[in-house]
Amino acid sequence: MDPIQQTTTTLQPAPPPSTKPSKKLAIILFAIVAVLLLFSVFGSYYYLEIYQPNQYAKKVIPIYDEITSNQMGIGNNQGSNTYEDVLIFLDQYQAFLTQAKVKVATLKPSPLKTAPSFLANTKRSQQIQEDFTRILEFFIDNISAAKTQVQFMVKAKELFLLLRPDLTAYPPKAELAGQGTPLPPPPSTAGEFLTVWEPRISKAKIIAQELFDEPQDVQGIDLEELKSLWQETEEGLDVLLPFLRKQDSKLSMSEVQKLIPEGEKALFAKVDKIDEFRPKLENVLIRNSGENILRYQFEFNNSKKGEFETSFARLNTNIKQLKEKYGK
Repeated sequence: MDPIQQTTTTLQPAPPPSTKPSKKLAIILFAIVAVLLLFSVFGSYYYLEIYQPNQYAKKVIPIYDEITSNQMGIGNNQGSNTYEDVLIFLDQYQAFLTQAKVKVATLKPSPLKTAPSFLANTKRSQQIQEDFTRILEFFIDNISAAKTQVQFMVKAKELFLLLRPDLTAYPPKAELAGQGTPLPPPPSTAGEFLTVWEPRISKAKIIAQELFDEPQDVQGIDLEELKSLWQETEEGLDVLLPFLRKQDSKLSMSEVQKLIPEGEKALFAKVDKIDEFRPKLENVLIRNSGENILRYQFEFNNSKKGEFETSFARLNTNIKQLKEKYGK
């Protein structure tokens, strides 16, 4: 037999490799991946729904308790209720709330931007964070409005005292707080009128300009009415004071009136508008006392009142649930 033919005849194809080991390896790898995936899912769920909310509760509850223990600042000023003291108190409380807002901002309720519905604890933490921030911003904004109101009233009180030479302070007595003070008798002579009013009017004009000519963000005050009355008063004083300087200082005011030219009497008569202006300005002081501004400091921003009440009620409910769940 030919050797080549013999070689060809005796060669056989190699048997295919066995697939049993590779299938077994695939099953093992699949099982390992499944276990790792299970641990990953469970670990993520534990972190997001158990660990993270617990840590968040430990941090947010003390901040909430610190604020509520201060009664949210409403009527918590135990000292004097003068405008100056109220302004100091509002500055201090605004700083306190601003610091609380910084503390809340540092809290991280969840690494997720928006938690799915099945992560109830995480969603609650995120809702607390959102509501707490909104409420603190509301308080801080309204304290700013209250401070603006107080600053306006400080100037209004200064103007009122300039126009009431008989008073050295306002209110003059505790028993007169909350009610109008009786007007003093007018000066009897031209000299007395100049002595009393001339130095006061120059100062009053400056303050009135600050009150009425500059934009003012104040609540519950009819600035246009006050401004109109003051302008008429000022127009009358601008003609009356120079006129009085030319007269005998001993002349009575009734005699002075007889000397006023007939055609100018209407202009001079505008001075009498001061008797309308002073009571209206005093009424503003009564309604916007330091005590009242403190009491109603969080009612200025009425445009967001509904949103605030919803957030506030929801925050209280969620914090209560946190305390019950985590034993705080």
